[in-house]
Amino acid sequence: MAENDVLLQQPAEAQSCLEEALQTTKGNFKERSTEVADNSERLGLFFRSQKQEDKAKPHLDFARDIYRSCVGTYFGYASIPYVQKLAKADETQDRWDEAVDLLQKNLQSVRETYGVEHPRVAVGLLDLAEAQTGLGQAAPAQKNLKEALKIAQIFYRNDYPLVVTIQNQIHQ
Repeated sequence: MAENDVLLQQPAEAQSCLEEALQTTKGNFKERSTEVADNSERLGLFFRSQKQEDKAKPHLDFARDIYRSCVGTYFGYASIPYVQKLAKADETQDRWDEAVDLLQKNLQSVRETYGVEHPRVAVGLLDLAEAQTGLGQAAPAQKNLKEALKIAQIFYRNDYPLVVTIQNQIHQ
């Protein structure tokens, strides 16, 4: 609902919906759960989109701390989704070095778990390339995008959203 409110240019309704979702989640889950972190991050990203960084920062920091606690130093199958969330949280706060480091470790785990030619590897390479681009590492980002495209095209047609997204990133 909040996304629709944003598209309809109704930010007050969107904020209300996101705040209600966060409160509901806090009532149904432990305070430091990933579910609470996800909704806190959504609210923080909303505030950022409204140029309200002072309101966004506490929510984004809270979510990042929760994601960090889920990852620790373990980079195996169980941590893959949390590493991705943590890396995205780092990116929203312009912590590109940290995001690249996490995504490189995560990519290694994804390859070990699923094999080297799996769609999740393509997604991992795309995520890493986006972070590398944010860090100003254009050459490694292009290399990873080209590898991601080769893998994605093994499984999907050229009009599949992942393939299109990778192609668009290559041409930017």
